Amino acid sequence: DEPPRTATAREKWEKRFVVDKRGDVENTQPLTMNDKEQMEANCAKQIVRDLGRFMTCEVAILNCLARKPLDYKRAFSNIPKTMRMMFLHAVQSYLWNHIASHRLDTMSRNQILPG
Repeated sequence: DEPPRTATAREKWEKRFVVDKRGDVENTQPLTMNDKEQMEANCAKQIVRDLGRFMTCEVAILNCLARKPLDYKRAFSNIPKTMRMMFLHAVQSYLWNHIASHRLDTMSRNQILPG
C-alpha cells in the first residue's frame, strides 16, 4: 500500500508531459525541449510542496529538477552521500543474495566448490 502523498506525487510525475487532457491527439503538436523543461520544472515544484520535508531523497531530487529540468544525473547526485551509499550497499546485498541462492540451487550443498 502506497501512502496517499506518494501516490499523488507519482501520478503527477507520470503525467507531467500530458498537454491535452481531452484526448484530442489530432490537434496536439509535438513538445519542444523548452516546453518539456518548463513542464517538468513546474511539476517538480508542485510535488515538492505536496510531499513535505520528511522525504529527504525525493525532495533533493525534485528541487534539483525544478532548477535544472531533465538533468537526471545531477538530480540523483543531489541525494545526500550517506543515502547514496545506503542505496549502493542495498544493490550489493541484492546481487550477493541472488548469486548465492543461484549457486546453492544449481550446485551441490555438500562439497566445497572453488571460487
